[in-house]
Amino acid sequence: MVKSIAFDLDGVLYPWVKFAYEYCIEMGWAKTDIYTFFESVFDQTLSETLKKNILDNPLLCYKALIEKDYHELLWKFDRAGWDIYYITLRPEPIYFATHSWLEHSKVPQYNSVYFPEKKSTIIRQFNIPYLVEDRKDVVEDVKNFCDVFLINTYWNRLYEQPKNCTRINSVLDLEGYLL
Repeated sequence: MVKSIAFDLDGVLYPWVKFAYEYCIEMGWAKTDIYTFFESVFDQTLSETLKKNILDNPLLCYKALIEKDYHELLWKFDRAGWDIYYITLRPEPIYFATHSWLEHSKVPQYNSVYFPEKKSTIIRQFNIPYLVEDRKDVVEDVKNFCDVFLINTYWNRLYEQPKNCTRINSVLDLEGYLL
């Protein structure tokens, strides 16, 4: 039996929020702590054009390679015979940077990266039983099609997840559940 798992990138395997916040500080747009900035300022104060410029910035998707422990965990899944999918909602202007980051990070099965409008499309297409995610809107999208491991973050801390959603503190916690 083939086992498969999908990983989100930003907030799961890559600290995009941290790098975006540092960039906004450098540009003079962030004058609060990271939590206040993303809960209040980013969505409610910044113009749509400015937000798009931040979200579409390929440099923010390539500031560091994957953390060593995450890299090793992905290879454990690969060596155990798992199919690995990387599913991200990153916008089209950073597709190339995303592919390059995965390749240069030397993650297993790096060509299995998908950029759908909804993650449930890929989950259903490949019948993927597990997704590792950090966003509650994505959990709502996929909850009828797979089990979710939800990374605890400040942006989902108040979310009451469905029964097939397990909260974890890090992707490293997956080893105790699946490997």
